[in-house]
Amino acid sequence: MKKFSSLVLILLFFYNSYGKTITIAVSANAEYAIKEIASIFEKKYNIKVSEIVSSSGKLANQIIRGAPFDIFISADMKYPQFLYKKGFALEKPKIYAYGIVVLWTMKNIPLKSVKVLTKDNIKRIAVPNPKLAPYGKASIEILKNYKIYQKVKNKLIYGESVSQASLYIYKGLADAGFTAKSIVLAPKFKNKGNWIEIDRTKYKPIAQGVVLLRKNGKLFYQFLFTKESKEILKKYGYQINE
Repeated sequence: MKKFSSLVLILLFFYNSYGKTITIAVSANAEYAIKEIASIFEKKYNIKVSEIVSSSGKLANQIIRGAPFDIFISADMKYPQFLYKKGFALEKPKIYAYGIVVLWTMKNIPLKSVKVLTKDNIKRIAVPNPKLAPYGKASIEILKNYKIYQKVKNKLIYGESVSQASLYIYKGLADAGFTAKSIVLAPKFKNKGNWIEIDRTKYKPIAQGVVLLRKNGKLFYQFLFTKESKEILKKYGYQINE
């Protein structure tokens, strides 16, 4: 009986260590980078990673309502800090990367400056929803700092997330628009259309935060800060503070 009990304990250990699934709430800008990091993690630890992708604001609301996420990877620090203060997180949130905003088009439009958006041939400009998506908030800030917001505000079409705004651009539903550098460098979109990186002095740094919600996600949370993961984030255009 003792021998049998020991065997059961060993099997339970391997099930809990190697048979579990980690569920991650991922802000849309980080979808492709995190998917690549998760793929390496799964092979290394034989633990499945499930990603739920949406805008940071929407994901935070889902967590408050009881969504069973283990980790929240946000496009800013605002939502992770809010969740920590409200008792939804196990540890204080940490910055894992800084996001970069780009202006992107699939049409034959020379993107020499953001001010090109005021031209008559640009009828629709895609922007992530600034109320839910930090990249959307940064996009509006950029337009205001270039002093063209009033001229183009009627051209703006809003996507729920940076991912949806990017699809508007990619499918030609918008003539141009703002998105994350990590999107245009993703394999699905790389070398499609043309884009320019926005002057980083024209918007506040997008400090992207991660917060651990449940112990089940601890190993992936730690893996996100390894050299291996940082190299992938750099490949997708994120700025990393070593």
